[in-house]
Amino acid sequence: MLILLTGLISSALLRLLGPLVIIAALGVPLLFVLYLWQSGLFRDMPGHALVIAATVGAALGVSWVLLTGGVLARAYGIPMAAGFLLQNLFGAGLVVSVGGGILMAVPAVVVRLLKPPTREALDGFVIGTLGALSFTAAATTTRLAPQFVSGLIDDVRPLRLLVESILYGIAVPLTAAATGGVLGILLWFSPGKRAGEHPGAVRATLLFFSGLVAVIYSAIWVIDAARLPKWPQLAMHILMALIALLAVRVCVQLALLHEQPDPYSGEPVLCMHCDRVVPDMAFCPACGASSRASSRSSRSIRRESPPVPEAGKPGTVHGNV
Repeated sequence: MLILLTGLISSALLRLLGPLVIIAALGVPLLFVLYLWQSGLFRDMPGHALVIAATVGAALGVSWVLLTGGVLARAYGIPMAAGFLLQNLFGAGLVVSVGGGILMAVPAVVVRLLKPPTREALDGFVIGTLGALSFTAAATTTRLAPQFVSGLIDDVRPLRLLVESILYGIAVPLTAAATGGVLGILLWFSPGKRAGEHPGAVRATLLFFSGLVAVIYSAIWVIDAARLPKWPQLAMHILMALIALLAVRVCVQLALLHEQPDPYSGEPVLCMHCDRVVPDMAFCPACGASSRASSRSSRSIRRESPPVPEAGKPGTVHGNV
């Protein structure tokens, strides 16, 4: 993220419009794909589910920008996102902003309707976030590419480019990623015994945070329509992104605490987070990390090959990671 931010700032101050548009549109989605690769998700999740989520999200993003392009053009206000303010079209502006937020949930809904083989909450987080980031990447690229080709942002001052590059390269995709993740968690959540006698209360809480999506995107439209100075506007967008990130963090915590855990093997396992040999439990008794915060392939290997004492070294164990 620091490298991404450095690239945005450098490209804006040096007026390198090509790299600026590419980094703003694809920076955060690329980071998320690297996260999937680093976490081993490509081995654990069906490839077609990831492809469907990304494809549906990208197609909806392009279609939404093209569909609303005429309305947006009449309310042109920001050089890097023509007509994003919609200050003169109250009803249409609200529909465009909230409608875009709702469409980000469609990829997760489509994949969920295909009945994926696993129902882990973090799988839903991945699908929802990937679909939302694909939507924003495609929408931002579609929105900015014609302006770049036509030279509409050639005369914009570097400082304004800097503010808007951070807005559309950091704040907007992070907000989308968080809101998509919340909706994905809600769709994939399967309550277990930890939910107690009232699993509906957990679902209701997750549903509440999902409804926060519409509130966040309504607030974003109000911020844009208010035509605030550039720095206060950026600060408010960052605040909305932080609220969305906090919401998804709470939902991850709730889902991991109350969803059905993996069957216990009865053997000790090596915790991937603290490197200690601990009982096979939903949460590590040493560091508190969730066992499902590591990949399914890693969990399977560690359960199939539990740590065993080393010969001649009492109390010392080793095992396969």
